[in-house]
Amino acid sequence: MDHLLYSVAQAAKLIHISPNTLRAYINRGLITVVRTGAKRGTWIRSSDLEKFVEYLNSEHSRANCA
Repeated sequence: MDHLLYSVAQAAKLIHISPNTLRAYINRGLITVVRTGAKRGTWIRSSDLEKFVEYLNSEHSRANCA
């Protein structure tokens, strides 16, 4: 089971995009998040981040083929 969680800021830094851009993808439902705690912290599982990066790469590849 995958237990590694990243904050939005951490995840954005790892994949070299801005936190606001990542939040936009989250709001569009393109990446799964976990909301926890009284302050409703938003966390991203490492496995979901990997899937999202694969999605971005496939979209980038499609754009280059057109």
